[in-house]
Amino acid sequence: MPEYILFVDDEKLVKRLVSHYFRNQISQEKYEFIFAYNGIEALEKLQEYPLANLVITDINMPEMDGLTLIGKIREFRPYIKTIVISAYEDLKLIRQAMNLGACDFINKPIDFQDLETSIQRTLDELHQLKPAPLSSMLHVPTANIHNSSSGINEYLQESQIVMREVINNLSSHRQKFAEISLNYVQNSPEINSEALLLEVSQMLESIKNSTERLEQISNAVIGY
Repeated sequence: MPEYILFVDDEKLVKRLVSHYFRNQISQEKYEFIFAYNGIEALEKLQEYPLANLVITDINMPEMDGLTLIGKIREFRPYIKTIVISAYEDLKLIRQAMNLGACDFINKPIDFQDLETSIQRTLDELHQLKPAPLSSMLHVPTANIHNSSSGINEYLQESQIVMREVINNLSSHRQKFAEISLNYVQNSPEINSEALLLEVSQMLESIKNSTERLEQISNAVIGY
């Protein structure tokens, strides 16, 4: 399964540059990049892609800036890691970003080798946070067992967050399906079938992503 990475930048050229530089990792399904152009759209993307564990965001963006976005992410998905990019070498901004939980800061124009190193280091740190299986803890100090218990609690808290998202998504999708059905009955000749199929596909993809995230959490807990 690839690592899902959300890249947030209002410069649309960045999407093309990122996709080109990481084309091998993308084709090998090591990384899958999701793109948003402001903080509000980024939060919507995180609802659609609950498997995303890393967010790379610019600071200066319209509608919602990167610092506000990091704060929002910290509130509802504290396990997500963030990397900040900015054209301004402002120590105050860097300090604010780090205080909000950002784990790295990269200047623009982006040095993609530095970015690649930062992504790999951050993902490695993220994976190291996952506690070891129970089989490797049979003869370990009590403190380690306590740490593992804390890890399980974190997974359970995360699963509750994802479950709430699944329930909210299902409720939203049920309402949308009802609206689609009503529109189809009332305006059958005017229905755009391609748009209808796309919307249904997006609904199903959102549910699928949430289900995969729950399965991932479940497997991690079972591994203790």
